[in-house]
Amino acid sequence: NFNSDNPGFQGMIQGALSGLQNPSLFSSRAIQDKDLKISSDNSREAQIKYVEAVENISRENIEKSNLFIRSSEELVSDINDDCFLRTGSSLSGQRAGLYQALVSAYLQLTVPPEWLDFHRQIINHFNDGYLIFNSFANCQDDPIKVSLTAEQLPDFLMAGPMIQELFDKKYQELGL
Repeated sequence: NFNSDNPGFQGMIQGALSGLQNPSLFSSRAIQDKDLKISSDNSREAQIKYVEAVENISRENIEKSNLFIRSSEELVSDINDDCFLRTGSSLSGQRAGLYQALVSAYLQLTVPPEWLDFHRQIINHFNDGYLIFNSFANCQDDPIKVSLTAEQLPDFLMAGPMIQELFDKKYQELGL
């Protein structure tokens, strides 16, 4: 039974309301240069080596999983199943694990300066994916966080194709 006069309860409500006004509350921390392995070699060969490593990461992680190939309706259904049905296999938890693996893989890459912007964006995107889907996987533990996180899902889903476009543009600039 909640007592609205209780300072602890009021603090919890204030925190939730400030989160609604500050959607970055659950966003990942921005990747700093000190977190990355930045090469001084910006040669075409170094860039091609980086692109090949990115393609390998994609093949090893994303293309093996049908968890990333879902319609909006299927994704919502998966999240609802995780939160309300608890069938034992959390697809959101599996997605969170894949995003976490992608972040780890990208942090291991040495990035040429020409690809640094893309590199930061993709790591931040995958880290956001981890945070979002981890929240959904644990929705019964923190329903307020899930509500706030759900508001970020459309932006997260729209960011993926934009990052792919950046990759494609840089790929074409290399003449590949």
